[in-house]
Amino acid sequence: MRGSVPWRGHSFTVKVEGNTRVITSDDLPPHPTGRFPISPSDLAYRTDTNPNSIRRQHIRVALPAHPTFAARPHCALGAVGILLTGVPLFNALDAPGRDAAGNSTLVGYTIDGFGTYGPYEHGK
Repeated sequence: MRGSVPWRGHSFTVKVEGNTRVITSDDLPPHPTGRFPISPSDLAYRTDTNPNSIRRQHIRVALPAHPTFAARPHCALGAVGILLTGVPLFNALDAPGRDAAGNSTLVGYTIDGFGTYGPYEHGK
């Protein structure tokens, strides 16, 4: 993908207030990204026709500070958490529709308050 866009003024906080973990973010990544939307003349457009742009917005998420397991598992759709970069995390399918799995470094929190971890099994 052409371009490298740096995002300045990244804002992200995590606070525990009683039994609630409050996360605020400006939804901008702390690292450079490509240009969005992707231009039809860019080779990346062949596989990613995302029409959206990246822009500053206010996100405030209140999660359980002491999560508990649900009585029965169920699927969550759409945004299911927030990463430690302050960017929303979407459901458990990767872009090609495969199950995303693994647990290594803490990268964010899901809407039920549990931690979300990277793609590697322990010890790898």
